Amino acid sequence: MTIIDLQNGQPAVPPDRVAGFQMLVPVKTLADAKRRLEPTMGALRADLTLAMLSDVLNAIRGSSRVSGTLVVTADAAVAELATAHGAHLLRETSSGGLNRALEAGFAQLRQAGATRIAIVPADIPLLTGADLDRVLQSMETHRGTVRRGVVGLCASRDGKGTNLMCLDQAADCDFLYGRNSFHLHRKAALAAGYRPLTLTSQSISLDLDTRGDIEHYLAICARQPAYRRSHTWRFLQAHGFAAAGDRTA
Repeated sequence: MTIIDLQNGQPAVPPDRVAGFQMLVPVKTLADAKRRLEPTMGALRADLTLAMLSDVLNAIRGSSRVSGTLVVTADAAVAELATAHGAHLLRETSSGGLNRALEAGFAQLRQAGATRIAIVPADIPLLTGADLDRVLQSMETHRGTVRRGVVGLCASRDGKGTNLMCLDQAADCDFLYGRNSFHLHRKAALAAGYRPLTLTSQSISLDLDTRGDIEHYLAICARQPAYRRSHTWRFLQAHGFAAAGDRTA
């Protein structure tokens, strides 16, 4: 499999295997990332984004059902971190929005021969390899039950966003990330003739967009020591946020 780096037109190093799921991770430029957290984090939101991305990429590498990862970004620091974690890179020449980034990454993966693709955001720091194995196994269980395949969807904590999208046989569906994307993706899957499968995961559903999300994340970490090994926990602790999580717990 060859992934083309759009910035210089050169092929990236191909992954060792093409079986299993290919993970697609779109990441905004650090200047644009986590705008809703600016009142809480200020300039720290850029480093928080990198910490969360590190945790997400580590989790992906820990999944036995994933055979490759493609990060799509226009940001040089994000690109450097992605390659350091062994991910392949699709460099945008400019940031054209989340859906455009996904369209480009999806097209490249399909052109390279990927048949099963899963999309996760960069801001779900509770993700683990075991979580991915479980939800991807659900996709495996349901594949073949309908003729045109399955689209798996895991909602965000508020039930509105899409925090995981699994495309069996690289189903040709529209990307509709934004307000109420979970419901829009379900409707789009049905309209295209696919079976929408609702996937559930506490860890995947928690993205960090608001101060309340951070406090909820910290409360979970305070109760479950295993999560306190994450880059995100250590970053928040170092900048004085972890104590709030201890009180929330």
